[in-house]
Amino acid sequence: MGLAQGVGTLLDAAVLVGDGICFHIVGEGVEKPMLEARARDMALSNVSFHRPIPRHDVPLVLAAADAGLVLLRRGPLYEDSLPTKLVESMAAGRPVIVSAEGLAARIIESSGGGYTATAEDPAALARAIEACRNDRDRAGRGRAARACAAQDYERGAVLDRLETILRGAARAS
Repeated sequence: MGLAQGVGTLLDAAVLVGDGICFHIVGEGVEKPMLEARARDMALSNVSFHRPIPRHDVPLVLAAADAGLVLLRRGPLYEDSLPTKLVESMAAGRPVIVSAEGLAARIIESSGGGYTATAEDPAALARAIEACRNDRDRAGRGRAARACAAQDYERGAVLDRLETILRGAARAS
């Protein structure tokens, strides 16, 4: 819950979607105390904050979720960001709701692995959350996300692309 995520957008969206959807926010960060206080002030019964978990437990938490959620603030600094939580959610075979501009949104749109919303727009995020909830093929989107993660972001695939780039660079020298 650092400055890059803009989790406050999620709190505002949680008001709009109501109590039918529960949001579990796991981890720490400089904004966590402020976000917890704000959620209490807003009386959000559908938002829970949890302590960080060991890295090896992340797949278990994601497997228990209906969808992953990735938020980034608006701005050029974040447009080329590839958040680890995006790839982890995709690899878990869960559809991902992305509230961001740039690379993260393009990955989800091109893979068909989830839903996108404009960065820092609570109403758009609420619409994406509702689209996920109402999607009869939500599991299909999760499979698409998993396929994309395996094809493009699995360690071996990344190393193969890096090898190709390095060999090309070596030949060009």
